[in-house]
Amino acid sequence: MKEQRQLIYFLLLNFALGILISLIVMRTGGHDSEYIGIGYVSMFIPAISVLIMKLFFKAEVGTIDWNKFPIKWVPVALFLIPLAIHAICIPLDAFLNNGTIPWQSWLHADTDGLYHSPPERNWGTLTSSGLVLRILLNMVIGLAILTILVFFEEIGWRVWMFSRLMKSFDIKKTILIGAIIWGAWHIPFDISGIHYIEGIPTHQMVVMNLLGYIGAGVFIGWLWVKSQSIWIICLTHASLNNWGQYAFKYIEDAQNVTLLHTGVNCALLILGVIVWILIKTKPFKM
Repeated sequence: MKEQRQLIYFLLLNFALGILISLIVMRTGGHDSEYIGIGYVSMFIPAISVLIMKLFFKAEVGTIDWNKFPIKWVPVALFLIPLAIHAICIPLDAFLNNGTIPWQSWLHADTDGLYHSPPERNWGTLTSSGLVLRILLNMVIGLAILTILVFFEEIGWRVWMFSRLMKSFDIKKTILIGAIIWGAWHIPFDISGIHYIEGIPTHQMVVMNLLGYIGAGVFIGWLWVKSQSIWIICLTHASLNNWGQYAFKYIEDAQNVTLLHTGVNCALLILGVIVWILIKTKPFKM
Protein backbone atom coordinates (compact mmCIF):
# COMPACT_ATOMS: atom_id res chain seq x y z
CA MET A 1 0.00 0.00 0.00
CA LYS A 2 2.88 2.35 0.85
CA GLU A 3 4.55 1.77 -2.49
CA GLN A 4 1.26 2.34 -4.34
CA ARG A 5 0.95 5.74 -2.65
CA GLN A 6 4.55 6.51 -3.53
CA LEU A 7 3.84 5.65 -7.15
CA ILE A 8 0.82 7.97 -7.22
CA TYR A 9 2.86 10.82 -5.71
CA PHE A 10 5.62 10.20 -8.23
CA LEU A 11 3.21 10.34 -11.16
CA LEU A 12 1.52 13.48 -9.81
CA LEU A 13 4.91 15.19 -9.52
CA ASN A 14 5.91 14.27 -13.07
CA PHE A 15 2.65 15.33 -14.66
CA ALA A 16 2.38 18.52 -12.58
CA LEU A 17 5.90 19.66 -13.49
CA GLY A 18 5.37 18.73 -17.14
CA ILE A 19 2.12 20.66 -17.30
CA LEU A 20 3.72 23.66 -15.56
CA ILE A 21 6.52 23.87 -18.14
CA SER A 22 4.01 23.40 -20.95
CA LEU A 23 1.76 26.16 -19.64
CA ILE A 24 4.68 28.60 -19.46
CA VAL A 25 5.55 27.91 -23.09
CA MET A 26 1.96 27.88 -24.32
CA ARG A 27 1.07 31.16 -22.58
CA THR A 28 4.11 32.91 -24.03
CA GLY A 29 3.74 32.04 -27.69
CA GLY A 30 3.88 28.26 -28.05
CA HIS A 31 6.67 27.08 -30.33
CA ASP A 32 7.61 30.75 -30.91
CA SER A 33 7.90 31.45 -27.17
CA GLU A 34 11.06 33.11 -25.95
CA TYR A 35 11.04 30.45 -23.23
CA ILE A 36 10.86 27.48 -25.59
CA GLY A 37 14.28 26.37 -24.35
CA ILE A 38 12.83 25.31 -21.00
CA GLY A 39 11.34 22.38 -22.88
CA TYR A 40 14.70 20.69 -22.44
CA VAL A 41 14.14 20.83 -18.68
CA SER A 42 11.39 18.26 -19.16
CA MET A 43 14.02 15.55 -19.60
CA PHE A 44 15.13 16.13 -16.00
CA ILE A 45 11.64 15.98 -14.48
CA PRO A 46 11.58 12.19 -13.78
CA ALA A 47 14.96 12.37 -12.02
CA ILE A 48 13.82 15.43 -10.03
CA SER A 49 10.69 13.51 -9.03
CA VAL A 50 12.80 10.55 -7.91
CA LEU A 51 14.95 12.89 -5.82
CA ILE A 52 11.88 14.48 -4.21
CA MET A 53 10.47 11.04 -3.44
CA LYS A 54 13.72 10.03 -1.78
CA LEU A 55 14.16 13.22 0.25
CA PHE A 56 10.58 13.73 1.40
CA PHE A 57 9.02 10.26 1.25
CA LYS A 58 12.08 8.07 1.90
CA ALA A 59 11.37 6.13 -1.30
CA GLU A 60 14.55 4.44 -2.48
CA VAL A 61 15.47 4.13 -6.15
CA GLY A 62 16.35 0.50 -5.72
CA THR A 63 19.42 -1.51 -6.54
CA ILE A 64 21.10 -0.62 -9.82
CA ASP A 65 24.13 -2.44 -11.16
CA TRP A 66 25.96 0.53 -12.67
CA ASN A 67 28.59 -1.75 -14.19
CA LYS A 68 26.10 -3.94 -16.03
CA PHE A 69 26.41 -3.46 -19.78
CA PRO A 70 25.54 -6.64 -21.70
CA ILE A 71 27.15 -6.19 -25.12
CA LYS A 72 24.71 -8.58 -26.82
CA TRP A 73 21.90 -6.04 -26.40
CA VAL A 74 23.82 -3.09 -27.86
CA PRO A 75 22.91 -3.77 -31.53
CA VAL A 76 19.25 -4.16 -30.56
CA ALA A 77 19.36 -0.95 -28.52
CA LEU A 78 21.05 1.08 -31.23
CA PHE A 79 19.53 -0.16 -34.46
CA LEU A 80 16.14 -1.84 -34.12
CA ILE A 81 14.04 1.32 -33.68
CA PRO A 82 15.82 3.28 -36.45
CA LEU A 83 15.57 0.29 -38.78
CA ALA A 84 11.85 -0.13 -38.09
CA ILE A 85 11.15 3.55 -38.79
CA HIS A 86 13.29 3.81 -41.91
CA ALA A 87 12.00 0.50 -43.27
CA ILE A 88 8.52 2.00 -43.40
CA CYS A 89 9.16 5.70 -43.99
CA ILE A 90 11.86 5.66 -46.68
CA PRO A 91 9.75 3.51 -49.06
CA LEU A 92 6.71 5.61 -48.13
CA ASP A 93 8.54 8.82 -49.00
CA ALA A 94 9.77 7.33 -52.28
CA PHE A 95 6.23 6.26 -53.15
CA LEU A 96 4.90 9.76 -52.40
CA ASN A 97 7.57 11.27 -54.66
CA ASN A 98 7.19 9.04 -57.72
CA GLY A 99 9.95 6.64 -56.80
CA THR A 100 12.60 9.17 -55.73
CA ILE A 101 13.88 10.43 -52.39
CA PRO A 102 13.83 14.26 -52.17
CA TRP A 103 17.28 14.74 -50.64
CA GLN A 104 18.22 18.30 -49.76
CA SER A 105 19.80 20.00 -52.76
CA TRP A 106 23.20 20.56 -51.15
CA LEU A 107 23.68 16.78 -50.88
CA HIS A 108 24.21 16.72 -54.65
CA ALA A 109 27.78 17.62 -55.59
CA ASP A 110 28.25 20.99 -57.26
CA THR A 111 30.04 21.44 -60.57
CA ASP A 112 33.33 21.59 -58.67
CA GLY A 113 32.65 18.12 -57.28
CA LEU A 114 32.25 19.47 -53.74
CA TYR A 115 29.33 19.67 -51.33
CA HIS A 116 28.42 23.14 -50.08
CA SER A 117 26.60 22.70 -46.79
CA PRO A 118 24.04 25.25 -45.57
CA PRO A 119 25.42 28.00 -43.29
CA GLU A 120 23.31 26.81 -40.35
CA ARG A 121 25.14 23.48 -40.33
CA ASN A 122 28.52 25.20 -40.16
CA TRP A 123 30.14 22.30 -42.03
CA GLY A 124 31.62 24.41 -44.80
CA THR A 125 32.57 22.93 -48.17
CA LEU A 126 33.15 19.19 -48.15
CA THR A 127 34.55 16.42 -50.29
CA SER A 128 32.64 13.13 -50.53
CA SER A 129 34.73 11.55 -47.77
CA GLY A 130 34.48 14.71 -45.69
CA LEU A 131 30.69 14.65 -45.99
CA VAL A 132 30.51 11.02 -44.87
CA LEU A 133 32.82 11.78 -41.95
CA ARG A 134 30.73 14.77 -40.90
CA ILE A 135 27.51 12.76 -40.98
CA LEU A 136 29.05 9.92 -38.95
CA LEU A 137 30.53 12.36 -36.45
CA ASN A 138 27.18 14.08 -36.11
CA MET A 139 25.52 10.71 -35.44
CA VAL A 140 28.01 9.69 -32.77
CA ILE A 141 28.12 13.04 -30.95
CA GLY A 142 24.34 13.38 -31.03
CA LEU A 143 23.90 9.87 -29.65
CA ALA A 144 26.46 10.47 -26.88
CA ILE A 145 24.84 13.74 -25.75
CA LEU A 146 21.33 12.30 -25.77
CA THR A 147 22.43 9.15 -23.92
CA ILE A 148 23.47 11.39 -21.04
CA LEU A 149 20.29 13.48 -21.16
CA VAL A 150 17.82 10.58 -21.37
CA PHE A 151 19.45 9.01 -18.31
CA PHE A 152 17.42 11.49 -16.24
CA GLU A 153 14.21 10.18 -17.81
CA GLU A 154 15.07 6.50 -17.60
CA ILE A 155 16.07 6.60 -13.93
CA GLY A 156 12.49 7.64 -13.22
CA TRP A 157 10.28 6.02 -15.82
CA ARG A 158 11.85 2.61 -16.22
CA VAL A 159 14.03 2.08 -13.12
CA TRP A 160 11.93 3.72 -10.37
CA MET A 161 8.43 3.30 -11.77
CA PHE A 162 8.83 -0.28 -13.00
CA SER A 163 9.95 -1.53 -9.60
CA ARG A 164 6.65 -0.20 -8.14
CA LEU A 165 4.41 -1.40 -10.95
CA MET A 166 5.88 -4.89 -10.63
CA LYS A 167 4.47 -5.11 -7.11
CA SER A 168 0.94 -5.13 -8.56
CA PHE A 169 1.25 -6.40 -12.14
CA ASP A 170 3.03 -9.05 -14.17
CA ILE A 171 5.73 -8.20 -16.71
CA LYS A 172 3.44 -7.72 -19.71
CA LYS A 173 1.03 -5.47 -17.88
CA THR A 174 3.86 -3.49 -16.25
CA ILE A 175 5.50 -2.84 -19.61
CA LEU A 176 2.22 -1.79 -21.24
CA ILE A 177 1.03 0.39 -18.34
CA GLY A 178 4.46 1.99 -18.08
CA ALA A 179 4.44 2.75 -21.81
CA ILE A 180 0.95 4.31 -21.63
CA ILE A 181 1.94 6.50 -18.67
CA TRP A 182 5.14 7.58 -20.43
CA GLY A 183 3.21 8.40 -23.58
CA ALA A 184 0.52 10.34 -21.73
CA TRP A 185 3.19 12.40 -19.93
CA HIS A 186 4.27 13.83 -23.30
CA ILE A 187 0.79 15.11 -24.25
CA PRO A 188 1.20 18.57 -22.64
CA PHE A 189 4.43 19.03 -24.59
CA ASP A 190 2.61 18.27 -27.85
CA ILE A 191 -0.23 20.66 -27.05
CA SER A 192 1.96 23.53 -25.87
CA GLY A 193 4.29 23.62 -28.86
CA ILE A 194 7.37 22.30 -27.06
CA HIS A 195 7.16 19.37 -29.45
CA TYR A 196 6.48 21.11 -32.73
CA ILE A 197 6.71 20.07 -36.35
CA GLU A 198 5.71 22.63 -38.95
CA GLY A 199 2.67 21.49 -40.90
CA ILE A 200 1.46 18.97 -38.32
CA PRO A 201 -1.89 19.87 -36.67
CA THR A 202 -1.92 19.73 -32.87
CA HIS A 203 -4.53 16.96 -32.77
CA GLN A 204 -2.34 14.77 -34.99
CA MET A 205 0.72 15.49 -32.84
CA VAL A 206 -1.19 14.41 -29.73
CA VAL A 207 -2.83 11.26 -31.11
CA MET A 208 -0.04 9.91 -33.32
CA ASN A 209 2.76 10.79 -30.92
CA LEU A 210 0.88 9.05 -28.11
CA LEU A 211 0.65 5.86 -30.18
CA GLY A 212 4.31 6.14 -31.13
CA TYR A 213 5.40 6.71 -27.54
CA ILE A 214 3.41 3.71 -26.38
CA GLY A 215 5.09 1.53 -29.00
CA ALA A 216 8.54 2.85 -28.18
CA GLY A 217 7.79 2.60 -24.46
CA VAL A 218 6.91 -1.07 -24.78
CA PHE A 219 10.17 -1.72 -26.62
CA ILE A 220 12.31 0.20 -24.11
CA GLY A 221 10.48 -1.43 -21.20
CA TRP A 222 11.08 -4.87 -22.68
CA LEU A 223 14.79 -4.09 -23.07
CA TRP A 224 14.96 -2.96 -19.45
CA VAL A 225 13.44 -6.25 -18.32
CA LYS A 226 15.74 -8.29 -20.57
CA SER A 227 19.01 -6.44 -20.01
CA GLN A 228 18.43 -4.92 -16.56
CA SER A 229 20.99 -2.32 -17.65
CA ILE A 230 20.33 1.40 -17.28
CA TRP A 231 22.92 2.06 -20.00
CA ILE A 232 21.22 -0.20 -22.55
CA ILE A 233 17.88 1.56 -22.18
CA CYS A 234 19.59 4.96 -22.27
CA LEU A 235 21.21 3.98 -25.58
CA THR A 236 17.83 2.81 -26.87
CA HIS A 237 16.06 6.03 -25.90
CA ALA A 238 18.90 8.14 -27.34
CA SER A 239 18.82 6.14 -30.57
CA LEU A 240 15.08 6.74 -30.83
CA ASN A 241 15.54 10.50 -30.41
CA ASN A 242 18.61 10.91 -32.61
CA TRP A 243 18.78 8.08 -35.13
CA GLY A 244 15.09 7.22 -35.30
CA GLN A 245 14.44 9.69 -38.13
CA TYR A 246 18.04 10.38 -39.05
CA ALA A 247 17.68 10.18 -42.83
CA PHE A 248 14.91 12.78 -42.70
CA LYS A 249 17.35 15.36 -41.36
CA TYR A 250 18.67 15.37 -44.92
CA ILE A 251 15.36 15.11 -46.76
CA GLU A 252 13.23 18.05 -47.86
CA ASP A 253 9.62 16.97 -48.20
CA ALA A 254 7.35 19.48 -46.44
CA GLN A 255 4.35 18.56 -48.59
CA ASN A 256 4.24 15.02 -47.19
CA VAL A 257 5.19 15.77 -43.59
CA THR A 258 1.82 14.69 -42.14
CA LEU A 259 1.96 11.28 -43.82
CA LEU A 260 5.60 10.77 -42.85
CA HIS A 261 4.82 11.73 -39.26
CA THR A 262 2.07 9.12 -39.27
CA GLY A 263 4.46 6.58 -40.76
CA VAL A 264 7.07 7.15 -38.05
CA ASN A 265 4.59 6.64 -35.23
CA CYS A 266 2.92 3.66 -36.91
CA ALA A 267 6.35 2.03 -37.22
CA LEU A 268 6.95 2.51 -33.49
CA LEU A 269 3.49 1.21 -32.62
CA ILE A 270 3.89 -1.87 -34.81
CA LEU A 271 7.28 -2.61 -33.25
CA GLY A 272 5.80 -2.25 -29.78
CA VAL A 273 2.82 -4.50 -30.55
CA ILE A 274 5.08 -7.23 -31.96
CA VAL A 275 7.39 -7.09 -28.95
CA TRP A 276 4.50 -7.06 -26.46
CA ILE A 277 2.88 -10.10 -28.09
CA LEU A 278 6.16 -12.02 -27.84
CA ILE A 279 6.83 -11.14 -24.20
CA LYS A 280 6.59 -14.10 -21.87
CA THR A 281 5.05 -13.47 -18.46
CA LYS A 282 7.42 -14.53 -15.70
CA PRO A 283 8.73 -13.16 -12.40
CA PHE A 284 10.91 -10.08 -12.68
CA LYS A 285 14.09 -10.14 -10.63
CA MET A 286 16.41 -7.21 -10.00
